[in-house]
Amino acid sequence: MKAPSSIERLLTWMAGGLAVLVMVAPPTAFFLWSYQSRSGALQSESQLLASVVTEFVNQSTNLWRFQPERLTSLLQQYGNQRYGSAVIDQDGTVIAYRMLELDRPTLTHSHPIYDFGVEVGEVQVVASLRDLLTETAWIVLAGTILGIALFFSAGICPGPRLAANNAGARGQRKRLPAARRVVARYDFHQPR
Repeated sequence: MKAPSSIERLLTWMAGGLAVLVMVAPPTAFFLWSYQSRSGALQSESQLLASVVTEFVNQSTNLWRFQPERLTSLLQQYGNQRYGSAVIDQDGTVIAYRMLELDRPTLTHSHPIYDFGVEVGEVQVVASLRDLLTETAWIVLAGTILGIALFFSAGICPGPRLAANNAGARGQRKRLPAARRVVARYDFHQPR
């Protein structure tokens, strides 16, 4: 068997690069876009809950730490039901929480709460990333199948056709001197 030509190797490398790009780019773009979206939603949620809790803290300055039921009801009333949330004081003690059973891995955002301008704690909001990872895995699988199909159709199928074309071209080059001799004997200036 004859060694592949440089054009065949180049086509194979280009098809391989295109296949890898098709396998890697869509899942990466999807994960990064979805992660940023989820992160932004958690940040907005933590800011909203922090403003509600800050208002409650300002209304009951010295007693808010001793009212976990009221804080929990605020988290339930204003918080998104898909996320878990907690109110944590400056010492790291959890005062109130509404934590769901969230699958790991999780993403957490926090925002400070204030008592008339003085930071007294924070609100944390937690969401699971399991669904995002599952969706990304499906996209990886689809990209892999598409990339393999693309590689075989673009990288391997043109190889035999290119080899046949090269062989045909070599044959035509061998016949070219004979064709030139025939043309040279023909007198184009004679009227017919």
